Amino acid sequence: KLGLVAAFDTGTTLRASYTTLFDYTARGGIGQLEPTFVGGFNQLYDALSGTDQELFALGLDQKIANSSFIGGDVLYRKLSLKMPVFDGGFSFDRATGDLADRIFEGTDAGSAEISRSDLYYYQVLREDLVLALDYAWEYFNEESVLPDTSTNRVQAALRYFHPSGVFAQISPVWRYQERGGDIAPKTTSNFVMLDMGLGYEFAARRGRVQFDLLNVTDYNFEYSPITDEQQIFPRIGGLLSARYNF
Repeated sequence: KLGLVAAFDTGTTLRASYTTLFDYTARGGIGQLEPTFVGGFNQLYDALSGTDQELFALGLDQKIANSSFIGGDVLYRKLSLKMPVFDGGFSFDRATGDLADRIFEGTDAGSAEISRSDLYYYQVLREDLVLALDYAWEYFNEESVLPDTSTNRVQAALRYFHPSGVFAQISPVWRYQERGGDIAPKTTSNFVMLDMGLGYEFAARRGRVQFDLLNVTDYNFEYSPITDEQQIFPRIGGLLSARYNF
């Protein structure tokens, strides 16, 4: 793990990271005990158990007059997986009447590459009102007959924070995705979703309770989430979450 975060008097921050990781947890497991972020980038990726990962990342951030923040980063992630394969059975020799077993042992290998770029702009409009804009592009290239995906996402969010701890937000998101492979025809998804949220943050930021209303317009779509997204569903739904730090 190699990480660099350099902060300059001009309000500029440089971030860089190189990590290798062997994913030894099952999907949906408890995750890693080691630090998640190295050099300002998340080294973890929800891959199959036994996957080798290699990550290169570089980012630049700029603060302007304590009320505007702009920046971006580029990332390349290489995934490789080698799985032992066993097969067996019995063979019957009609001439002799002998029954013999046969065992085949081999290795099944696969790999994938993820390239990603992000840009963001945050603006403090008032002490209790913040505007956020961000753009993400991600290309997932799987070296097999499975389809590759190229995704563009533009997200805006307006967030209000009341002194009592109550906060609210509204966030329209545009997504455009192309999917296709050696045997799968090329398909595209182009749609806009609207999410809304309401919550309460405890004093000293010890935790929060939040309810999000997702896909308010109840739009139906086909879409494969990118790295930093939770699973999104093609119908209206709600998400209740809570967190408290002891």
